[in-house]
Amino acid sequence: MTKHDSFKAVLAAAREQGCDINRTKLAKLLYLCDLAAVEAGSEPFTGFEWRWRHYGPYDNALLEVEEELMSSGDVQRVRGETYFGDPEYQLTLSGTAAVRVEEAVWVTVTNIMSKFGNLQAQQLRDITYGTVPMRDAVADGTKESLLDLESARPQPDLRPAVDRLRPILDGLGQQETDPEALDEIRGDMAALDTARRTATRRLLE
Repeated sequence: MTKHDSFKAVLAAAREQGCDINRTKLAKLLYLCDLAAVEAGSEPFTGFEWRWRHYGPYDNALLEVEEELMSSGDVQRVRGETYFGDPEYQLTLSGTAAVRVEEAVWVTVTNIMSKFGNLQAQQLRDITYGTVPMRDAVADGTKESLLDLESARPQPDLRPAVDRLRPILDGLGQQETDPEALDEIRGDMAALDTARRTATRRLLE
């Protein structure tokens, strides 16, 4: 799935549900789509790389995609003004635009639109700032940092496995270390020394 596909999918869902979409809202809705996918155990699908900006998650590629879809006739844009006189760009999907997305993606997009599509941009900003990746970025304090959506992925519950293994562990009794095992471990570490140094150097470059 391409950035263009996800861009059009959100606008198609907005049209279907009667939601007004501007640039600011679109960015946040796309981010929330990716986040919803990760929280459900899937992979982000919009193709955008989200960074922390003052007004929430953003990717400079959004403007590039918008211009390309404008040029192709798939997206229509109307310039207006906010209450404070700032420019505001309303975006709609043209009637001839083709929208091709997988069923699971479409379900996620329509669910996000149903939940958040009628909110104002400021409300969406506050919602995105409350998400785990944004909270982590703010806590780190580095503007423009890449948001780690994986931090929102649900962690598996290991307690049932631990409960099953505990009786086995308790029944093993006192264990003794074979002195020869330490020599084998030292040999393995020595064999990996060069590769470990190379990997460390590349990480620091």
